[in-house]
Parts: sequence; C-alpha cells; structure tokens
Amino acid sequence: MVSAEPYRDLKCSTLAEMKVAKQADIDKLYKSQSTKRWVDGVSNAVILPGVASIFKDSSKPLAQAKGEMQAMIREYDRRCLDD
Repeated sequence: MVSAEPYRDLKCSTLAEMKVAKQADIDKLYKSQSTKRWVDGVSNAVILPGVASIFKDSSKPLAQAKGEMQAMIREYDRRCLDD
C-alpha cells in the first residue's frame, strides 16, 4: 500500500492529470510484463528452460505503479469528487 500523503497538497486538476499519466505507465508496464511472459513461455518450450529469466521482469515496478495509482484515487475521491 502506498501512502496518499504526497498527493494531499495537489490541486484536483493536477491529480486528475497525474492519474491519466500513471494509467499510461501502468498500461506500458502491463504490456512489458505480458511480453516477458510470452518470451518465458517460448524460451521454455523451444529453447532452454530458464533462459528468459535473464530478461528484466516488470512485476515490481508494476506493483509500485498500481499502488501509486490507488493512492492518487483515494486522495482524489476524498477531496475532488464534490467539485
């Protein structure tokens, strides 16, 4: 869980823009993770099991980005929905 503290003093319009940008980051990380899984599957079936493990995994950055998005949403919902 990521703290919403960094987002507390931001304007609602800024938070909204940041949510859009963060969603784009998450989408990119999902795509990267999906590609990594595909490469892992192909390498395990065709080449040599475990070879693809040398490639970077985006599961930790993806989890971080999702936590940040949840924190932004919590703060946005808390302050900005009435605007």
